[in-house]
Amino acid sequence: MTEHRVYRHKRVVFGVNCSPFLLAAVIENLLSNVEEKDKPLADKVLKSLYVDNLVTSVDILEECQALKKGSTEIMAEAKMELREWEGGFEEKSGISPSIESGCGLDFGRTDSQGKAVTSVLGYRWNKLTDTLYCDLSLDHEPERITKRKILSYMQQVFDPIGFLCPTTIQPKLIFQQLWGDEVGWDEDLQPPVAKKFLQWYEQLPELEKIQIPRNTTNGNSSKSTWQLHTFCDASKDAYAAVVFLRTDNGAEVSVQLFMAKARVTPVKGPGKTERKQKSVSINRLELLSCFIGARLSDSVKKDISRKLMRNCYWSDSSTFLAWIRGNDEWGTFVGNRVKTICNITKADEWRHVPGDLNNADLPSRGCSPSQLLTSRWWEGPDWLKKPEKYWPSEDPSPIEHEVVAERRKSPPKVTNLLVTDGDTPWYWSTLTENVTIMAWILRFIKRIRRQSTNRGPLTVAEITDGELRLIRLVQLEAVPQHEARFEGLQIERREDGLIHVKTRLDFKEDTEGFRFPILLPHSNPLVSQIVRDVHIRNKHAGVQFVLGNLRERFWIVQGR
Repeated sequence: MTEHRVYRHKRVVFGVNCSPFLLAAVIENLLSNVEEKDKPLADKVLKSLYVDNLVTSVDILEECQALKKGSTEIMAEAKMELREWEGGFEEKSGISPSIESGCGLDFGRTDSQGKAVTSVLGYRWNKLTDTLYCDLSLDHEPERITKRKILSYMQQVFDPIGFLCPTTIQPKLIFQQLWGDEVGWDEDLQPPVAKKFLQWYEQLPELEKIQIPRNTTNGNSSKSTWQLHTFCDASKDAYAAVVFLRTDNGAEVSVQLFMAKARVTPVKGPGKTERKQKSVSINRLELLSCFIGARLSDSVKKDISRKLMRNCYWSDSSTFLAWIRGNDEWGTFVGNRVKTICNITKADEWRHVPGDLNNADLPSRGCSPSQLLTSRWWEGPDWLKKPEKYWPSEDPSPIEHEVVAERRKSPPKVTNLLVTDGDTPWYWSTLTENVTIMAWILRFIKRIRRQSTNRGPLTVAEITDGELRLIRLVQLEAVPQHEARFEGLQIERREDGLIHVKTRLDFKEDTEGFRFPILLPHSNPLVSQIVRDVHIRNKHAGVQFVLGNLRERFWIVQGR
């Protein structure tokens, strides 16, 4: 008989696909199970960790020392060492480090024990001025300008906050144009296009001169005066959203950029003619800018833990404001996004701003690095630093035909579905429990009807029948029973009584389940249990593997 030896890792494995998850899970478990007295500190550390970097702010030196000592002790319980601590200069940070404090922090001293500039999550942090900027250590100017080179240089500007987005949108527009013209990856570009890119590239060093304050509150820790102002705008080339934090300490009003995003206008299909035919209207682009603006602002509020603070959303599109304030049934494109925006924001928080006063205008159109440096747009509009009575207040009437053009063309089609009472807990916690219970119920019914005399443990056939009956109940709840199409898929009922998807693999030599997978809806507790069961049975495999495994038998709508 062969002797088997089982080996178990005593450390978290580094380099495998699950390593990032294991690290995050260990840290979260550690910080979620501390003593009650350490809860505030643990919550602060958990919120401030990004992989293996801890980035946070404190107001006084004593708080800094307590943070270092407490967090180091907590992480040491998992044999993780927090080290290489650094802090800001007292001139800007308000901290007065003393050499004899023994806290072990590098407070930006320019002597041999410290350095004035350090890296923080991809940015360079000048601790002397307490500002952030991008480090553009670019290669030499390329000899040949190709689509591959443009993509490479475009990705070298790392700007997650987005204060450089008015100029980083320019190479994206060039890249989109090349994609639409079906230019090859290594083809030499036409001289006008190459010249346009080189002009942008040559001005990139100007971006290092743009430095934004790290402290977005300007030292005002009174959160009661904080306000979030989100500006949204779009052009035919791009759309953008910018979030500013406005604080007022009574003597001075500060407006600081918090986050910004700019995206190129979506197009469908390659080719110049087709791109023009399928271009998105300006009104829809304005809607997209407000859509990302609402989500961006919601993300910022969660980051600073201020859900009840005052929010103002600014757009120069009267058509969009009419969509938000109206109660009409809009078409699919507009309706879905308006619904999402209304779930995140309130209609009365949206205000109109003239186009020339909209701070999102620049990132929606793009500019050169030198123009961005001159504009200083990241400092926010001057009128926002004044009292509210000086803010834009006009509310122009929308163009009626542009508003009604997005109304639903026909009444929504109503399909009668069997829906169970949401309070009825017929779903148990795991797929195995549900299938087993259903199999026992079916055996009981068959015995009462004298259709079966089975006794003892459940058979394979009974378990299979129980699973199919559960899937049938799910389809009755969410899938039309007499339709030929569902969510753009061709469907049919087959011999097992279930609805299957008709794929293009009818004649492929493969299993029946792969050629005609069972249709399952996206949002259903049992479907989630099926996915989780496959995930666990395959040793917590990744998303792609789990989807491929499920696809052998099921077709889950929006499965990813």
